[in-house]
Amino acid sequence: MNAKQILCMVSISAACLFMPACSEPKSAPDEATDESPVKKEPASSVAKTSGVLLLDGVPKEDVTLIEVIIVSKLDPETQERLNRQRQLFKYKLTGINPEQRLASVYGSDISFEDTTMLLAAMEKLKAQFVDQITVDTKLNEAGVDDDRTRKIPSDHIIYEKYKKLFKAITLENMERALPFINDSIRVDSERLAVEINSDDAYAAKQAEITLRWLKAVNDQLKQYLKLANAQIDARGRLAKKGALWQANTWEAFVGMIGDQLTRDVYKYSVGSAIVDSDGTFESEGQGQLIIRIIYGSLSVFFIPDAPSETRVQVTELKTSQ
Repeated sequence: MNAKQILCMVSISAACLFMPACSEPKSAPDEATDESPVKKEPASSVAKTSGVLLLDGVPKEDVTLIEVIIVSKLDPETQERLNRQRQLFKYKLTGINPEQRLASVYGSDISFEDTTMLLAAMEKLKAQFVDQITVDTKLNEAGVDDDRTRKIPSDHIIYEKYKKLFKAITLENMERALPFINDSIRVDSERLAVEINSDDAYAAKQAEITLRWLKAVNDQLKQYLKLANAQIDARGRLAKKGALWQANTWEAFVGMIGDQLTRDVYKYSVGSAIVDSDGTFESEGQGQLIIRIIYGSLSVFFIPDAPSETRVQVTELKTSQ
């Protein structure tokens, strides 16, 4: 075999290596394959919530939109903010805002709840002012024992002095008034301690009685000091919560937190829907219902199943798959 024949055979063999038909036979056309068609799973049903929204005493003028938001849960901070904006919206609807009234007198650096508590505690203390005391004695005003029993009262002038001072205590002036009264009690106690040793037996006895009464007044002053500390604590609590919680009108509150509150509610949303003009709605999802009523750029939120909610209710509530 010559070189030319050998070269031709090598070329033919190499060509066969790159031709699939040379190495693999074709499958018979009627041969069954191992692969079978993939069966599609039936589409899962979507949970839905529907109902009819009823509004009672909620302004419908200037309403831009009413929306139902279904949430899986609410975190404590969002719940607290929802309750707060709802309370302030109630003030707007009724035209009665006790928080503004108290804030105009006592300032807005203490919460409405704490201010109410402090005022009640102060009124209770004022009603417990120590009465003037008397003791039985046989001394007459000349300091002579005449064997006749009579009553010696504590000093009436001192009694009236402190009665007036305690009556003048208010939440606004308490932190200044109490140190002044404390100093006054100290000075009067020192003077009475000297008068007890007076040669005038009647005056000495009255000084003793008055000093006993003044100690009782000092004990009551300590209760006012506790109240002053409670006031300081209340001011600190509100300051810690921030300026948002000093807002005592709905417009001021939602103007500061409205957009954030909407985001916080939607964070747990599993569905939402626009409420139709007849109050009906249907939304995907199941969970707690939040009603959002939009007035221009501001929104107010209602929780229909809240125990205190009477203005917004949902009837014919249905859930389905």
